[in-house]
Amino acid sequence: MTAAEPSATLRIAFLTSTSENNTYWPQVYRILETAAEDLGVEILKYEFNVDDRFAILKDGVDALSAEPHVDAAVIGSTFGQSQILLDTAEALEIPVLIQGPLPPDELSGIGSIPRRKYKYWIGYFYQDEQRKAYLLTKYLIRQSLIKGLNSPDGSVKIIGINGDNSWYGSELREKGLLQAVSESPSARLYQTVPTFWSRSDGREKTYTLLQRYRDVNAVWAASDQLAIGASDAIYTYQTLHDRELLTGGCDLSSEGLKHIRYGNISCTFGSSMLYWAEILVYLHDYLKGMDFLSDPGTIIIPEIIGADFKNYDDINRLYTDYAAIDFKTFSKIFYPEKTNYDFSLGNYFKLLNITGEPYKN
Repeated sequence: MTAAEPSATLRIAFLTSTSENNTYWPQVYRILETAAEDLGVEILKYEFNVDDRFAILKDGVDALSAEPHVDAAVIGSTFGQSQILLDTAEALEIPVLIQGPLPPDELSGIGSIPRRKYKYWIGYFYQDEQRKAYLLTKYLIRQSLIKGLNSPDGSVKIIGINGDNSWYGSELREKGLLQAVSESPSARLYQTVPTFWSRSDGREKTYTLLQRYRDVNAVWAASDQLAIGASDAIYTYQTLHDRELLTGGCDLSSEGLKHIRYGNISCTFGSSMLYWAEILVYLHDYLKGMDFLSDPGTIIIPEIIGADFKNYDDINRLYTDYAAIDFKTFSKIFYPEKTNYDFSLGNYFKLLNITGEPYKN
């Protein structure tokens, strides 16, 4: 295939909420900037402190309203403020993609699906937060039993370190934990506590719970940052009590993969962060006249995959070698003969000559 000639540079804003020492978003933006360079897109990055909901709203509206207006925007989980941001985008005729998941009442308030209530809300994408937490829990239970780390009575006793309750995704992740425990006769969940997503909070909350429940076998963590923090507490606990405990997170981040290699955490589950490059391609093509309405559709849910010690190297190569991929090759604008977008993990593995398989269930 021969690429079509690129046209005028597009300016696309990304509005995201973050927290102190976040390990997820810096990696996302590195991926986005690589894909943007291939596509001839300029990325405008707006990061807002997750602790101040009112500041997020004001700064988000200001970012969308700034002159000259951007060609499009991607809005991260906005804690109940998507309607006001969509009102702003609609008035300015700025196409918007929203990252979810959004809580049901908020989603209903903006029309439930894209292009119904808001013409310029063109797409909605989100990871299946409940499923990745479910798969993480199943993994920890199964590995505890396989390795003989369960309690003498055969049960696997679990504590949970969740994220900030103000985000709907935290609720979904806990639902995934509870679902997996309810399906596993050998599992028992003692307690789940919220955090502000930091490694230090994960460490402190885990150690407190380990002191409260002395026969815990596994620590479920709602993010890789929290799992790494939990592993700090587990290391101290294991040194004192000579008992091995497992932990894992939900992110599929490079930092999580690194700590799998170190042996600090057992696994991490999530969608590949390259799905942000996928979103950028859809948005680029839409702005150039190729709507993604029928392929892949206006609601985009990337697959959930997992990594553990057996396959972390293959998954890690996605994050270390992605710059070798020309993201124009995914675009129907640059390659008009394409009939379908293919952002499957198999295609990425093929492009990077990776022969392994991800852990999926």
